[in-house]
Amino acid sequence: MTKKYWIEETDFYITNVCNLTCSHCITYNDRKFKGYSKWEDYRQIYEDWSKILDVDMMVIIGGEPFSHPELLTWARGIRGFWPDVQSFAVCTNGTYLHLPENKKIARELIDLGLWIDISVHDPAHYEDIKFHIEDIMSIYDYETIPIQTTTLGRSFLDDGYEYRINGKKIGELNKRWRLHTSSMKMEKDGMIYMHTSDAETAHQNCSAYRCHYFNKGKLYKCHLVAVGEDLVQQFNIDPDSKKMLTDYRACTPYDEPEFIEQFTKTLRSTIPQCTLCPEKRQPANIFPLQLKKK
Repeated sequence: MTKKYWIEETDFYITNVCNLTCSHCITYNDRKFKGYSKWEDYRQIYEDWSKILDVDMMVIIGGEPFSHPELLTWARGIRGFWPDVQSFAVCTNGTYLHLPENKKIARELIDLGLWIDISVHDPAHYEDIKFHIEDIMSIYDYETIPIQTTTLGRSFLDDGYEYRINGKKIGELNKRWRLHTSSMKMEKDGMIYMHTSDAETAHQNCSAYRCHYFNKGKLYKCHLVAVGEDLVQQFNIDPDSKKMLTDYRACTPYDEPEFIEQFTKTLRSTIPQCTLCPEKRQPANIFPLQLKKK
């Protein structure tokens, strides 16, 4: 059944928590960013979204999703509400895949029709993570396909591997040890200062312009505004940037139909908050990485 609204792709952001310290993290998860979303708190909102919104591609993201105690609950819930979505992934840094309970979860995710999208952020982690993802895959009759991500215009990635069953992707392993510069321009005296770019230029050069976010039941244009509410509550953000983040209006399934229609149709358009990101994004090495102290 055709639904009233459509977007091509959305990420379900479920946790601020990450165990790595990647500089230039676009959602500031390299910091001691706290909090994760419980499925039951937002289940009804997502069910209501699913009645009116079609999505082609979905990703569960963080933070680090495998740090979330309800990852499988989220995956089952989202899959139940959008059963026909063909491309559904969990994006992980792979560093928790050695744990037996997470290997079990990863296989259950694959059996639900999801694929495991692994971005390795440090060359020192690569062989260990590759061993564990292939151990997870070992119960399946899978094939390994070399991929050249540089040919796709993804300049922050090196070549990797795709894992498939009967032609269907069940995993992807990327050497993502470069990230583009983030919205943080500098940090001084404990305050984070964001950019004051030309919004149109920043949007034109945004590497994540297609990545729209669900967070706590609300739909956001991008990663930065999606974490904006938690960001200004937990960190010291410069006053101008803080105001821009708090001024942003996300979309809910309970908004006026005219607002939802306009919002979903213009998700790839420039917004005032684009000024907070750099006009030019350059990939920069982020390794060697340190694990966060507990």
